[in-house]
Amino acid sequence: MCGSDTSVWARIRLGAIDKRPRGRYRNLGLIKLKAQVMSQAQSDIAPRHLRADTYHALAGSVALILVTATSISMLWAQGEIKPGPPPPGPSHSATEILQSAINALTPVSLVEYTVRAIPANPSSAGEVLFAGRTVVLAAIGLPFRYRARFQSDSTPAIELAVSDGQTVRISAEGDLREYPTRTMEDRASANALPTLFAFDPNTYRKALANQSALYAGQDDIEGDLCYVVALPKLVAEEAGSDTSYYWISARTGLPRSTQTYRIFHGKTFLTYRWIISDIRVNPTIAPDAFTYHPTPADSMAPSTKAEPSKPTGASATEEGVAASLVGKQIPDLEVRDTEYKPLSLAQIAKGKATILTLWATWCAPCVEEFPAFQMVADRHRDDLQIVALAMDDSRLNVLNFIGKHPEYKFIFLTDPHLESGNSAIARFFVGKGVPRNAFIDPKGRIMEYRLGPYEVKSDAFSEKVDKWMAQLKTAE
Repeated sequence: MCGSDTSVWARIRLGAIDKRPRGRYRNLGLIKLKAQVMSQAQSDIAPRHLRADTYHALAGSVALILVTATSISMLWAQGEIKPGPPPPGPSHSATEILQSAINALTPVSLVEYTVRAIPANPSSAGEVLFAGRTVVLAAIGLPFRYRARFQSDSTPAIELAVSDGQTVRISAEGDLREYPTRTMEDRASANALPTLFAFDPNTYRKALANQSALYAGQDDIEGDLCYVVALPKLVAEEAGSDTSYYWISARTGLPRSTQTYRIFHGKTFLTYRWIISDIRVNPTIAPDAFTYHPTPADSMAPSTKAEPSKPTGASATEEGVAASLVGKQIPDLEVRDTEYKPLSLAQIAKGKATILTLWATWCAPCVEEFPAFQMVADRHRDDLQIVALAMDDSRLNVLNFIGKHPEYKFIFLTDPHLESGNSAIARFFVGKGVPRNAFIDPKGRIMEYRLGPYEVKSDAFSEKVDKWMAQLKTAE
C-alpha cells in the first residue's frame, strides 16, 4: 500500500478526508510508518491474546466469515496464534459486556488517561518512533475535543496537541502547526484519536443495535481482568472493513485497550495496540483546556536531558551480547508478583544464588527447561532460587500456567509492561526472543547470561549448576 492511499484511508477511518500536503512529518517518517504498520501481514503481527478459543468463537458467526474468521485462519496458518487452554471462568456474552461499558461510560462527560502504543510488529521502526506515553484529557463524544501530550521514552521528543472540535493545534519539538480535527499528523493525536472511540458509549450502543458484536475471550491489562469484544464494521464497499477489539474491565466496565484488524483494498493488517492506564473520569479542568493555543515552549525538552542509550547493534553476535551483561549488577527494575504487587528485581536477586529465566507460556523451549530448573533447586534447596520472569505474554496466561503446574516452586514474576518488547526489563536483558537465562550470585551480580535454552536433556546442565554453587562456596 502506498503512503498516499494510507493517508487518505486514515481520514476515511476517522470520518474526514484531507488531501492537503502532510507537512514535515513525511520527513520524520510518520506517514511512511503508517503505511508500514498498516500493510503488515507477516508472521509476527498476531498479538499473543488471540488464541484458538477466539477463532472458534468468531467462526460461529456467518456475518464475520469474511471480516474476521478468514483473517484469523490466515494468522493461524502463519503460526503466530498459538494454541492454549481456554480462559478460566464462565463465558460472557458480548451483550453483557457492551452493556457494562455503556453503564460505566454514560455518566462520563470528561476523561483523563495515559495511553501507550504497542506496535503489531515489535521490531518495527514504530516501536522507537512511538515509544512513550501520551496523557490525554478529552470530552466524550462528538465533536472530538481533546488535549494530548506525548513524551518519548527514547528521545527528548515532546508533542502537545489541543483540539477544540474543529482545529487541532500542535506544538512538536518547538514547531507549531494546525490541521482539521480528526487528522493524525502528530504522535499525540495518533495516540489520542483511536482511544477516544473506546470511551464513547455510542460505540457500544451501535454495536448492540447492529447485533454484530462477539465475545472474544478474557485477557489481563496491568492486573485488571478484561473481557474482549470484537466489533466488525464496513468502512466502505470499495475500501474494506474493520474488526475492532476492545478490552473492557470486568471490574469497572471502562476500556483498557483497543486494537483493530483491517481489510483494506484486499490487504490485511493489524494496527497498533493502545494500552490505557491511570483513568480519571470527570476531572476538574481549566476553562481553556480545549481552546489553548500551544507555544513552542510547550514541546521544548530540557537541555539537560541525558542522551538515550544506544541499542545493541544488529551485527553484534549472540556471544558478544551475552558477554555484555556478565559482571553487571541487577538494577532496581520493577516487576510484579502473581497478585500484581510491585517488587524490586534487585532485592529479589540477593541473598541466594539465583537462576533467572525470562520466559513466556507459549515458548516450548522455555517450559522444557522448567523440570531441570526444579531439579537443581531441590538439590540446592537452601542456597538456590529460581525466578521465572514472564515477558511478551498475557498475565492471565501466566496465572493459568502456574495454577496447572504446582510442581514448579519458582518465584513467578511478570514484566509490568508485558505487551511491550521495549520495556525497561527487555532493554536491560538485551537480545531477542525467549528464553533468556542468567545465573546471579547472592550479591546480585550476573555470573552468566545466555540467549536461548540450556541443554537440559543431559546431565550437563545440572553439572554446570553444581560447579557454580561450588565456586560460590569457595569464594565465601
